Amino acid sequence: MLTQSNLKALIHYNPETGLITWLRRPNRPQWSGRWEGREAGALNDKGYLKVTIDGVHWPATHLIWLYMTGEWPKHQIDHIDNRKLNNRWNNLRLATNSQNNMNKGLRSDNSSGHKGVHWDSWKGKWKAEIYVSGKKISLGVYVDKEEAAKAYTEASLKYHGEFRRPSPNC
Repeated sequence: MLTQSNLKALIHYNPETGLITWLRRPNRPQWSGRWEGREAGALNDKGYLKVTIDGVHWPATHLIWLYMTGEWPKHQIDHIDNRKLNNRWNNLRLATNSQNNMNKGLRSDNSSGHKGVHWDSWKGKWKAEIYVSGKKISLGVYVDKEEAAKAYTEASLKYHGEFRRPSPNC
């Protein structure tokens, strides 16, 4: 298992910029000549940075957590601003899967422009819903889409707290 001291001998992490760079490896001068000081990692298929150390692909956020705290994260690492490559220390936090899902932005198939709001064709109105602990809670139906968005925003503050991502238009 990779330790904090082993990791700090291989990479440098700048908490203010979020960048990870390779350090010199005294026993590998040819490698150092090519990679020392260069940014570490590559994007995975979901757009997150991964760093390969000794043939193992590690999520960069997990390495950062180990680098900064000396411990492997017990949960997922959430990007507070929802930007996958913003690995600044003040933008990372531990999150359960549920908390991480609370912080997701609009789905690509969202047609209302508001998180938690969709058109209910049976009622001919806008419906607001929120998920709490894996269960869907109805927040009502509304003639006005903006009122439905307001209901979601208020509920997200109540149920999701610091992990909430309100509708972008509220």
